[in-house]
Parts: sequence; C-alpha cells; structure tokens
Amino acid sequence: MTSARLPVVLAVATLVLAAACAADPGPTTAGTGRTPAGTGGTPAGSGGTPAGSGQTPPGPSTGRDPQPPELPRTELKISVDPGNRKPLRWTLICDPPGGDHPFAERACELLAQLAGQEVDPFTPPRKGRACTDLYGGPDVATVSGVWRGRQVQASFSRVDGCEISRWDALGPLLGGAGSR
Repeated sequence: MTSARLPVVLAVATLVLAAACAADPGPTTAGTGRTPAGTGGTPAGSGGTPAGSGQTPPGPSTGRDPQPPELPRTELKISVDPGNRKPLRWTLICDPPGGDHPFAERACELLAQLAGQEVDPFTPPRKGRACTDLYGGPDVATVSGVWRGRQVQASFSRVDGCEISRWDALGPLLGGAGSR
C-alpha cells in the first residue's frame, strides 16, 4: 500500500469502528436483555443512561424546580426628542420587564433576540459608511445604562438612510416615537 493511501484507509477504518461502537448497546447477559454489573452499558428501552454518554441519570426529586441561571442585569434610560414635541423619557428594566417604558416587554424581547444573535445595538455606526441621502426627521434619541451587565451609551437619529434603518430596527426600544 502506498503511503498516500494510508491516511485515507485509516480515516475510513476509524469511521467504520465509530459507527459500529455507536450501534452496539454494550454487553448483555444472554437471554435477559440486562447488562452485566459493572459494564456501564444500558440495553435499548431500559430507560437508563449509559455511562459516558454525557447525559445525567435522573436523580431523586428535591421537590423544587431547578433555578434558571441569573441573566446579566439590564437597566436603561431612554430619551427620545421627536423635535416638534416634548421629549419623552423612560426607564427600561429587563429580566423581568419593567420600568415605565410603554413597550417594556417588546423592548426586552428585542434586546434578548439581538443578544442571542450576538448583535450589539449600541455599537456606534462605522465611520465613512455609504448611506442614502434621506432625511427622516429631527428625531434624536439617547440610550444609556447597563445592558446585559455592561455599561452602554448610544445616540440615534434619523439624518440619513443608515440612521433611519438603525432607528427602525430598535422600534420597540425607542418607544415607536419618530418611526414612520
């Protein structure tokens, strides 16, 4: 066998062995469907958890539901100046949603969704980006406080297409004020 074929043959042999091991429920005692003591195997349909499977076998019930991990704190101050009316100011608290924000639940859901997508809505826009020359109005908003345990400070406006898009993407957070 040539040395160039050896890695391919070894890879195929490894895959075949891995597939065979995954399909084998382990040793059983003839005719009983039970595993011998100390082998760690579990026959199919027994409801047990094989050793080394990465699963935790069910333990005794404590009568309490497990507590979910505590989420990082979110508490934001939002100020929206629509330009032609009195400025609006709210506090938003998430986990659970609260504060005096008019759309607290929707705003917290949006922030959680963005965090799950690893999007930081408070990152300043990139300098020198190409944007359409649209004017969306005099609206200006600021958001400051703590988002997921981290200090944030961001400004939003509607002075061009990029800023309008950024504003509209945070509609529930900015209270819908200025959204067209």
